[in-house]
Amino acid sequence: MASAMAERRPEDVTYRELGDRNATLARRVEAGMLPRLAEAGRVVNAAEASFEFGLRQGFGKKMPSVQGSASVRINLPCQWCDRWLERDIQAEFSVVLAVDEPEAVARDSEPGHNEVIVVAGERFDPAELIEDELLMSIPYRVCEDEHCPSRPAARREVEEQPAESPFKAMAELLSNKQ
Repeated sequence: MASAMAERRPEDVTYRELGDRNATLARRVEAGMLPRLAEAGRVVNAAEASFEFGLRQGFGKKMPSVQGSASVRINLPCQWCDRWLERDIQAEFSVVLAVDEPEAVARDSEPGHNEVIVVAGERFDPAELIEDELLMSIPYRVCEDEHCPSRPAARREVEEQPAESPFKAMAELLSNKQ
């Protein structure tokens, strides 16, 4: 006879149950499930993620934890011009999960703590777990084109060229007359 957990979808189990089982899961999260990531750019494909759940001891209490990785391909706007650039975003994470702020604050104040995140509920939600991690992994500088004319350094070089004196042409005219 199969266990009740084996018959349920992973999204129907709690983080604690996944931690108790030391579950390992892989998930594909469609772009439509990542609305804040879509605000940052144009999501090209579904995000791929893997999760390894466990329990970590803290203040005499075992709390669910997860480590994993996520990746997605996204078009991001260049920080200097209006071009869109396609980038692969990779995120790795190792966090303890809390279901409310007081629990997170207590865990965060513990010596040698891991990052603590507050999840919206006790049920497994892969999109919730990876969206923040992917957002924080977006590079500050998207454009890597050293010759981009919109780069601040390129604009400075143009600006730093000495401007011709408005009187230079007059001086040349006067010198040609003599």
